[in-house]
Amino acid sequence: MSNIIETTHLEYNKSAFLIDLIKHDNGDYFIELLQSIDSGNKSEQSIKINPTLIEDIVNVLKKYLEQIPESQKEAKNHITAVDQREILKRYFKGVSIKDLSIQFNSNQEDIKSILRNKNIAIVSNKPIKKRYWRKKKK
Repeated sequence: MSNIIETTHLEYNKSAFLIDLIKHDNGDYFIELLQSIDSGNKSEQSIKINPTLIEDIVNVLKKYLEQIPESQKEAKNHITAVDQREILKRYFKGVSIKDLSIQFNSNQEDIKSILRNKNIAIVSNKPIKKRYWRKKKK
């Protein structure tokens, strides 16, 4: 048996990652990475990583990242952490999800998933209409 200590959810265009920090009953920790790909038929892949290997894996990934051409790195299809903070800031100021999707060149579902991942309730930003009631004359 194992307990999930912390979970991070990263969502991109057709792919989502669930990264869990897990504590096993014997006291050992490990990382579980679950990728869900939505390309017509949903598929999931899972990998469990021993904590002693994380630093080596990160170094290899950084090395590979340096070898990828800059033109491909700039053509990102996901919203960066800086943009996510800006989306939250603007959403709290009252900017609608539709307007945020236009401002950040993404679809409304991506904006909604960012808000949900940050545990923020999605509400309507439309102002409440005042209703004027008249008393009937008798």
